Amino acid sequence: MDDFLNIGAESSATRNGPELTIGTGSENRDPDLAGLTVLHGLSIRAFNVCRGAQLDHLSSIRQFSERHGGFQKLRNCGKKTIRELEDLLAKCATAPSTATPTEEGYFSSDQIQRIYLQYFSQLGPASRDALTALTGPPVARSGINLFMRSGEALNGLPDMPDAILKELRHMRRALFQALDRRRHALRVANLKSTAFDLDQWFQFHDLSMAARAELFTPSGSMTLLRFMDHYLEQFDHHNAYRLLLHTLHQPGANCTTTELARQFDLTPERVRQILVKTEARLRKPFEVIADLPDVQYHYPELLAAGPVFMVTKELVDKLNKRDRTQFSPLAVLYVAHAVDPYKLVIGSWTALFGPDKHSFALNSEQLFMIDPLLVQPAAKKIAVLAELLKKKRKHQEAIKEADLMKDVDRSIRPRLLASLKQLVAIRWPEIDLRDDQFILPANKMKFNDDRLEEVLLSLNEPSHVSVVMEEWERRFPDHPVTAPAISNMIVHNKTMFMSIGWTSTYGLRRWEKDRPELNMGSIRTFVYHLLEFAPTPLHKDELEEAVKRVRQGVTGSGIFHNLRLDKSGIFLFFSGGYVGLAQKSYDHVPAPPPNVPGHLLRAGNLSKFIGKPRNLLAEHLMAECHALPNRVALVIDRTIADGRLVVDENGVIRSVHEKRKSTK
Repeated sequence: MDDFLNIGAESSATRNGPELTIGTGSENRDPDLAGLTVLHGLSIRAFNVCRGAQLDHLSSIRQFSERHGGFQKLRNCGKKTIRELEDLLAKCATAPSTATPTEEGYFSSDQIQRIYLQYFSQLGPASRDALTALTGPPVARSGINLFMRSGEALNGLPDMPDAILKELRHMRRALFQALDRRRHALRVANLKSTAFDLDQWFQFHDLSMAARAELFTPSGSMTLLRFMDHYLEQFDHHNAYRLLLHTLHQPGANCTTTELARQFDLTPERVRQILVKTEARLRKPFEVIADLPDVQYHYPELLAAGPVFMVTKELVDKLNKRDRTQFSPLAVLYVAHAVDPYKLVIGSWTALFGPDKHSFALNSEQLFMIDPLLVQPAAKKIAVLAELLKKKRKHQEAIKEADLMKDVDRSIRPRLLASLKQLVAIRWPEIDLRDDQFILPANKMKFNDDRLEEVLLSLNEPSHVSVVMEEWERRFPDHPVTAPAISNMIVHNKTMFMSIGWTSTYGLRRWEKDRPELNMGSIRTFVYHLLEFAPTPLHKDELEEAVKRVRQGVTGSGIFHNLRLDKSGIFLFFSGGYVGLAQKSYDHVPAPPPNVPGHLLRAGNLSKFIGKPRNLLAEHLMAECHALPNRVALVIDRTIADGRLVVDENGVIRSVHEKRKSTK
């Protein structure tokens, strides 16, 4: 930046003549066209007309008016340009206290040069070289003159690549917005320095008593929107302006292009052309309230409390109800920008998020202002999120805020993050913002294998096919599935799924590593893993309880018999129904747990508990034989499975039957 400043200072005396005369005192009494653009917002139309007639300074414009009695004889000068030049001369003819800056160095040529170099330095190398080739070293005077001559689209520039033209257009727009904000700040500062009161404000803007009546209620409350509704009506009333004025009110803002064309006797294409210029045409009148005394006191809700200011539906309804108006969100946005124009600039969803259908819709539905220093950093981070959002993923992906912001200047990081969250939450509601992370959603098309994986993850345990189908129907009602289809998925994708025995119970293959107790192999393999981690041999009842978690219908004796059939010799069998591993040495074998004698399970003994809870029977059996609770529970379960004991869903014994004798 220092190098750029040195280049600019040197070139101003050699290549481009005197410095840009936008300083203070006598220098500012005869500014050139660039100075008039900066100080008084001279339009491009008037700039080109004056430049074509070689009226390069304010003095030459004034002399032409005096010599010809106005600007009617000025070539290519229409009614609008005549009115603008007459207003310019009237403004510059007022007292110095209201026409020129009085604060030393407030808006000097050096400051203009710094503003210009700030945006010049943000260009890429190719764009910087192209602009230097047209203007010479970066000097505010030559750059502003070039941008004014070429117009907003830069059509007057030689053929250049689209990428360079896009960067130069962005620089032009940002530069003029910065100069415009500084110009308004200068004007308001000068008005405040002269103790500008309400009467002087009405007199300075040549407002009538009727306008004063619209600005305040009889009780003294300010009605700013009602005043602007009255103020906007005083301008020209041709169809194009009336159309724009109509769109500032809610009935007009909701009309389609065809409806507006029919109402104002225009073609739909002409309506579209007019609406494109809405901001440039309608923002200007709202500047009248920028220096209105006490406006910020009466309307604190229009002041920006953070880096982003949203024009919400609640705010629009509140202000319209208060001032008895029907302004649209766009009009409220212009009012808010005029009330507090120096912190934020009007934002664009398409500029930040790209010109897609959703962004275009938000440009008219969800208006906002943003800190100008955050526009470019926010656009860069939004581009990063957009690329991540496009990538296909089956599952959610978390992006940490610290990782996203690691290359951002620490001085703006908190404000940038706050604004980014606020904008992303509206533009991409599918992104979840929590725990200091941006949670990107799964966006890859789901196949049935993916759905089955999601179902098993939600169940979080090996589940029977009937349970899987119930969960599937709840989560994916639009994609029905059958039990054979689920079985086929399990068989054909063994790397992801596994079947537990022949019980139609399924789980995820990765659970084998995460949960050793859920090993999905054979009964012998499952028992081997149980014994591998057990310090002592396990009783067949313990094995039965563990195996039943993954295979329903097995019994302790069946497991014991299955292990005895093993020919590898890896299992050791101890007295009392205990099983261990041959590769391990045990210090002791637990004493056999007491059994439940068969006579306690005869119908005559069980019938005493009909109508009583099952737990009373369990307590009776433990008291009689001192068996362990899990042993008693297994015995009662077997008795129920054999049909000798009927227990209802509430655990109450309903009937008892004799044990069926087998017949050959």
